[in-house]
Amino acid sequence: MKIYPEEVTVNFFYNLFGTIISLPICFLAEPNLSSWRLSSDLAAVAVLYSGLFGFSFLCIVHIWGIHLKGPVFVSSFKPTSIAIAVVMSAIFLGEAIFLGSVIGSLILCTGLYCVLWGKAKEEEEMREDDCGLSTTINGRVPLLQSQQS
Repeated sequence: MKIYPEEVTVNFFYNLFGTIISLPICFLAEPNLSSWRLSSDLAAVAVLYSGLFGFSFLCIVHIWGIHLKGPVFVSSFKPTSIAIAVVMSAIFLGEAIFLGSVIGSLILCTGLYCVLWGKAKEEEEMREDDCGLSTTINGRVPLLQSQQS
Protein backbone atom coordinates (compact mmCIF):
# COMPACT_ATOMS: atom_id res chain seq x y z
CA MET A 1 0.00 0.00 0.00
CA LYS A 2 3.02 2.28 0.35
CA ILE A 3 3.87 1.80 -3.32
CA TYR A 4 0.29 1.97 -4.65
CA PRO A 5 -2.05 3.54 -2.06
CA GLU A 6 -5.33 3.14 -3.98
CA GLU A 7 -7.45 1.00 -1.65
CA VAL A 8 -10.43 0.82 -4.03
CA THR A 9 -8.31 -0.51 -6.89
CA VAL A 10 -6.59 -3.04 -4.65
CA ASN A 11 -9.97 -4.22 -3.36
CA PHE A 12 -11.32 -4.46 -6.93
CA PHE A 13 -8.45 -6.66 -8.08
CA TYR A 14 -8.69 -8.76 -4.91
CA ASN A 15 -12.34 -9.51 -5.63
CA LEU A 16 -11.78 -9.92 -9.39
CA PHE A 17 -9.08 -12.54 -8.96
CA GLY A 18 -11.11 -14.27 -6.24
CA THR A 19 -13.97 -14.55 -8.73
CA ILE A 20 -11.70 -15.77 -11.53
CA ILE A 21 -10.21 -18.45 -9.27
CA SER A 22 -13.52 -19.62 -7.81
CA LEU A 23 -15.54 -19.69 -11.04
CA PRO A 24 -14.01 -22.87 -12.53
CA ILE A 25 -14.04 -24.52 -9.11
CA CYS A 26 -17.78 -23.82 -8.78
CA PHE A 27 -18.50 -25.37 -12.17
CA LEU A 28 -16.36 -28.39 -11.32
CA ALA A 29 -18.14 -28.83 -7.99
CA GLU A 30 -21.61 -28.55 -9.57
CA PRO A 31 -21.46 -29.36 -13.30
CA ASN A 32 -25.26 -29.63 -13.65
CA LEU A 33 -26.26 -26.24 -15.11
CA SER A 34 -29.92 -26.66 -14.17
CA SER A 35 -28.97 -26.42 -10.48
CA TRP A 36 -27.61 -22.90 -11.12
CA ARG A 37 -31.07 -21.56 -12.07
CA LEU A 38 -33.00 -19.65 -9.44
CA SER A 39 -36.31 -21.40 -8.85
CA SER A 40 -38.37 -18.59 -7.32
CA ASP A 41 -38.62 -14.83 -7.20
CA LEU A 42 -37.67 -14.89 -3.53
CA ALA A 43 -34.40 -16.64 -4.37
CA ALA A 44 -33.64 -14.01 -7.03
CA VAL A 45 -34.36 -11.19 -4.59
CA ALA A 46 -32.17 -12.82 -1.93
CA VAL A 47 -29.27 -13.20 -4.36
CA LEU A 48 -29.62 -9.61 -5.60
CA TYR A 49 -29.92 -8.24 -2.07
CA SER A 50 -26.85 -10.10 -0.80
CA GLY A 51 -24.92 -9.23 -3.95
CA LEU A 52 -25.72 -5.53 -3.90
CA PHE A 53 -25.90 -4.68 -0.22
CA GLY A 54 -23.91 -7.43 1.48
CA PHE A 55 -21.03 -7.33 -0.96
CA SER A 56 -21.02 -3.52 -0.99
CA PHE A 57 -20.83 -3.46 2.80
CA LEU A 58 -18.02 -6.02 2.71
CA CYS A 59 -16.06 -3.95 0.18
CA ILE A 60 -16.50 -0.78 2.23
CA VAL A 61 -15.27 -2.54 5.37
CA HIS A 62 -12.26 -3.94 3.48
CA ILE A 63 -11.35 -0.55 2.04
CA TRP A 64 -11.69 1.06 5.45
CA GLY A 65 -9.51 -1.65 7.02
CA ILE A 66 -6.86 -1.30 4.32
CA HIS A 67 -6.86 2.46 4.80
CA LEU A 68 -6.50 2.19 8.59
CA LYS A 69 -4.11 -0.73 9.07
CA GLY A 70 -2.96 -2.01 5.68
CA PRO A 71 -3.59 -5.13 3.63
CA VAL A 72 -1.99 -7.55 6.09
CA PHE A 73 -4.74 -7.02 8.65
CA VAL A 74 -7.55 -7.35 6.10
CA SER A 75 -6.16 -10.57 4.65
CA SER A 76 -5.51 -11.89 8.17
CA PHE A 77 -9.08 -11.35 9.32
CA LYS A 78 -10.62 -12.83 6.16
CA PRO A 79 -10.35 -16.49 7.30
CA THR A 80 -11.95 -15.66 10.64
CA SER A 81 -15.22 -15.10 8.78
CA ILE A 82 -15.41 -18.90 8.49
CA ALA A 83 -15.19 -19.29 12.27
CA ILE A 84 -17.75 -16.51 12.75
CA ALA A 85 -20.10 -18.22 10.27
CA VAL A 86 -19.84 -21.49 12.22
CA VAL A 87 -20.69 -19.77 15.50
CA MET A 88 -23.55 -17.73 13.99
CA SER A 89 -25.07 -20.77 12.28
CA ALA A 90 -24.98 -22.65 15.58
CA ILE A 91 -26.58 -19.77 17.48
CA PHE A 92 -29.21 -18.59 15.00
CA LEU A 93 -29.92 -21.67 12.89
CA GLY A 94 -29.37 -24.34 15.51
CA GLU A 95 -26.85 -26.27 13.42
CA ALA A 96 -24.51 -28.72 15.09
CA ILE A 97 -20.89 -27.77 15.63
CA PHE A 98 -18.53 -30.57 14.69
CA LEU A 99 -15.07 -31.24 16.08
CA GLY A 100 -13.45 -30.34 12.75
CA SER A 101 -15.08 -26.90 12.86
CA VAL A 102 -13.79 -26.29 16.37
CA ILE A 103 -10.26 -27.43 15.51
CA GLY A 104 -10.27 -25.36 12.31
CA SER A 105 -11.50 -22.31 14.19
CA LEU A 106 -8.77 -22.71 16.80
CA ILE A 107 -6.11 -23.00 14.09
CA LEU A 108 -7.46 -19.90 12.33
CA CYS A 109 -7.58 -17.88 15.53
CA THR A 110 -4.07 -19.00 16.50
CA GLY A 111 -2.76 -18.00 13.08
CA LEU A 112 -4.49 -14.63 13.32
CA TYR A 113 -2.98 -14.03 16.75
CA CYS A 114 0.50 -14.93 15.46
CA VAL A 115 0.18 -12.53 12.51
CA LEU A 116 -1.07 -9.71 14.73
CA TRP A 117 1.68 -10.35 17.27
CA GLY A 118 4.34 -10.36 14.55
CA LYS A 119 2.94 -7.21 12.97
CA ALA A 120 2.93 -5.43 16.35
CA LYS A 121 6.56 -6.45 16.93
CA GLU A 122 7.49 -5.24 13.44
CA GLU A 123 5.82 -1.86 14.01
CA GLU A 124 7.56 -1.55 17.39
CA GLU A 125 10.95 -2.15 15.78
CA MET A 126 10.18 0.29 12.98
CA ARG A 127 9.19 2.97 15.50
CA GLU A 128 12.45 2.47 17.34
CA ASP A 129 14.40 2.72 14.08
CA ASP A 130 12.51 5.86 13.03
CA CYS A 131 13.23 7.55 16.35
CA GLY A 132 16.89 6.61 16.07
CA LEU A 133 16.77 4.74 19.36
CA SER A 134 17.92 1.41 18.00
CA THR A 135 19.92 0.37 14.98
CA THR A 136 20.29 -3.23 16.05
CA ILE A 137 17.86 -6.08 16.40
CA ASN A 138 18.42 -8.03 19.62
CA GLY A 139 21.96 -6.69 19.83
CA ARG A 140 22.87 -7.73 16.28
CA VAL A 141 23.47 -5.43 13.32
CA PRO A 142 21.06 -6.26 10.48
CA LEU A 143 22.57 -7.81 7.37
CA LEU A 144 23.71 -5.30 4.72
CA GLN A 145 23.28 -2.32 7.04
CA SER A 146 26.88 -1.35 6.38
CA GLN A 147 26.14 -1.39 2.62
CA GLN A 148 23.60 1.44 2.86
CA SER A 149 24.90 4.80 1.67
